[in-house]
Amino acid sequence: MKNYLLFKKLISLFVLFALLMLGTTKTQASTYLNEFEISVVAYDGAKVVFTANVTHSIPSAIEGSHEESDIPNDGLTHFDHIGAASNGLVLNNEYRLLVMNNSSLTLPPCPIVNLNTLETFCTIQAAIAAPNTLDGHTISVPAGTYTENITVYKAIKLQGPNVGIPGIGVRGAEAKLLNCNIDVTASGMVIIDGFHIYQTDANADVILINGGTPANIQNNRIERFGVVAGQIVRAITTASGAALKTIQNNLFTGDLSGGVFSGHKTWNNGIYINGAGSSVSILNNTLENCRTAISLDDFNNGIVVAGNTLDHCGTFMGFGGTVPTNGQYILGSNNFKNPQDAIINLSNVNIAFRLDITSSSFNGVVFSSLPVATLF
Repeated sequence: MKNYLLFKKLISLFVLFALLMLGTTKTQASTYLNEFEISVVAYDGAKVVFTANVTHSIPSAIEGSHEESDIPNDGLTHFDHIGAASNGLVLNNEYRLLVMNNSSLTLPPCPIVNLNTLETFCTIQAAIAAPNTLDGHTISVPAGTYTENITVYKAIKLQGPNVGIPGIGVRGAEAKLLNCNIDVTASGMVIIDGFHIYQTDANADVILINGGTPANIQNNRIERFGVVAGQIVRAITTASGAALKTIQNNLFTGDLSGGVFSGHKTWNNGIYINGAGSSVSILNNTLENCRTAISLDDFNNGIVVAGNTLDHCGTFMGFGGTVPTNGQYILGSNNFKNPQDAIINLSNVNIAFRLDITSSSFNGVVFSSLPVATLF
């Protein structure tokens, strides 16, 4: 009899425990990190399409759970259960952040918008890759932080919330491209305007522009706080090629904790131009706290450098290339401030190379008006 009573108590405790656990499960909310976009509107008895940022009832017919590796790739709707408390939704083979409890689903909106089609996306690359995104379209990226590999292979405009505002201007909340790798490869014009590009890792060329791609990189704040000292990391690199590239109204800056020489944690090169056969305009930028502000390999008359402020860098401009640069050139007017070493570094030029910089300024004073004692 005692054993029977003990058994009944154990059964009661087990049932109570199960009910408590069930109640906990019914009220527990959870989230899953954005990975892919989702496009959703209504339940028709066979599939579910939700409206962004609206809470919907979840029909029992589609409630369920799958391990990540068990999600069928069949284009239908499935719930995904990853770990003890993470829930997500797979719809048409795509995944999206959600918050779910026992009876409802809340989908925050995908914030990135194609202004021409009004389609929304959760990643910049998804917006570029969308079939309806065509050459000439504008992709608007709101304030927030984005970390992804971006290949701009369509002739489009990517605009952040500070579009049209120079890097040194009064800016609002930023669309921060954190440790992004941005390859610009389109055959038509690409514009990247109004972002905060922030880099800490060892990606050698953060924005790499193909030689055959016409591009405008403008009105961005481009910043590096490297984790490891002395890394060769360049903010913008252009490959050699005739397509016109314009780099204008940007701020290039970085971490000064390691100085601006071999131990630096800032940009090794703010702008690196592979100039052979190239047409590049570098206009009205501010480049500060860089190891080398602007590197100009294989300089030619198609390269214009004017209106820039270069401040507190190890070297302001370097001229060279695999073959010694030759020719005679007049540099546009720029303002050189607080040099830490060289204003102009002629690293590999022909003995006949000549460069006239007399229209530029030193700490606000035009070179041509400075006394010889100051110049030399």
